[in-house]
Amino acid sequence: MTKSLINIDKKYHRYFYIFILIAVVIFLPHSRYLISMALIGMPINWILEGDFKRKFKVLKEQKAILIFMSIFIIHVIGLIYTQDFTYGIKDIKIKLPLFSLPLIIGTSAFLSFKELKIIFSFFIVSVFVKTLYGLFLLSGFSDVQIGDMSQLAGSFSHIRYALLINIAIFSAFYFSIISTKETSKIQRVLFLALAIWLMLFLFILKSLTGIVVLIIMLMLFAIIVVKKIDSKKVKIFISTFISLFFIIMFMYSYWVVNKYYTTDKNPFSNLEEFTSQNNKYKHIIDSKSRENGHFVNIYICKKELKQEWNKRSKIKYGESDNMNQNISSTLIRYLTSKGYRKDAGGVLKLTQKDVLNIENGMTNYIFENKYSLYNKFYVALWELEVYTNGGSPERHSITQRFEFLKVSLSIIKDNFIFGVGTGDVKQEFSLKYEELHSKLKGKYRLRAHNQFVTFFIAFGVIGFLYIVFVLFYVPFTLNKYKDYLFIFIFVILLLSMFNEDTLENQIGVIMFSYFISITLFSYKGVLSEIEN
Repeated sequence: MTKSLINIDKKYHRYFYIFILIAVVIFLPHSRYLISMALIGMPINWILEGDFKRKFKVLKEQKAILIFMSIFIIHVIGLIYTQDFTYGIKDIKIKLPLFSLPLIIGTSAFLSFKELKIIFSFFIVSVFVKTLYGLFLLSGFSDVQIGDMSQLAGSFSHIRYALLINIAIFSAFYFSIISTKETSKIQRVLFLALAIWLMLFLFILKSLTGIVVLIIMLMLFAIIVVKKIDSKKVKIFISTFISLFFIIMFMYSYWVVNKYYTTDKNPFSNLEEFTSQNNKYKHIIDSKSRENGHFVNIYICKKELKQEWNKRSKIKYGESDNMNQNISSTLIRYLTSKGYRKDAGGVLKLTQKDVLNIENGMTNYIFENKYSLYNKFYVALWELEVYTNGGSPERHSITQRFEFLKVSLSIIKDNFIFGVGTGDVKQEFSLKYEELHSKLKGKYRLRAHNQFVTFFIAFGVIGFLYIVFVLFYVPFTLNKYKDYLFIFIFVILLLSMFNEDTLENQIGVIMFSYFISITLFSYKGVLSEIEN
């Protein structure tokens, strides 16, 4: 047996290495702190293991590892022409797993299929356990009040949580349907059951990004299965399941859009001028703002609203609700959503629960049902409508991205060749928001929310093209485009980079570096053969 630097049998370093790989995926959905602790042990074990002659030989022979690690080197080079060096160093620390994980995983002994399956099994179960905790929170048995489903992600971004769920779903599909080597029928059934449950939970979580990624991945999965599997029974089952899923999604989408755009018939004809109390209504017929098909800016009498609302609520008419919105606007939109006129009669129709909803910043009564997926699509359509009618995108997660992109493209135009450097991205955004007099203010002036755009901003067209080249060239040289586990994870992470700055935060970098490294460099050969 080869000895390590501190005279420990090499097999114990191997056991610890596998243990750390498992620990990372167990902690990944739950705790930043525990992930960090696990990752600290990985380089320590790698160094103490020694055997550097073999490791350097691997790097020399497997240049793909070094090429992939060069993504991190590009960030280091970007420090040369950055002005905010302090922020640049902070960014380099966050990006360190892009260097360390490919190096350590790539130069460690290959994983067997059994070891790979064990690692992913722990990951899938860990994600499953977190979904059970989410159900516990929703049950009402805890002290935590869930007002928004994104809270089920805990301290994590709900988008990254949804991406982890997607990785778990398609890893489970891989081991249950595509590569069944060393997998018993019971295990295959369990993997399949977990995948189906996680799909259902993704809809409970109501992450549009997660659902869109799921739909795209199901299309990819269907193509692979129908093309590669010989078993007619499996083909029929998978084809039927996915076909039904898409039919249901299409019908539901059609229903959502049709319902949203169904409005009051002839709302602006024969508008009454006075309330039942003989006060004058205000009608703004040029406004197209709606709630549940009812137009917001007609039949408004602020005098009566103020008088009656102040009788029913401790939050006075001119004050802010609990979401820091003007409560008068919240009240008007909420009344509209119920089809009530915005006058004394409308306020009197409100239940005490309605009053509480308005005080809590609820602008539409449908949001009271926090389990409804329709609410999420409704908000998306409403945000797009407000933005296209010239409204502010502030507080609107979808349309804010249009402003992010607008500012990003302006920065790219000014720094096309080499970019702004590793440390100046945040600073450049702040300056450009001011220069363009953006509708977004203060804390809503965020970065690109698109990793590819962020690469372009930081490193210009040269750095951007190089990073994109590396991302696609390395799998090609390793013949990984025939490895379906890698394909599933790679596509999910790439899709995430179109809607998030995936590599601009600790969890995103670890998630990307770990799963890409373990599927690119940790096992020999291609595990893509379909077995029946």
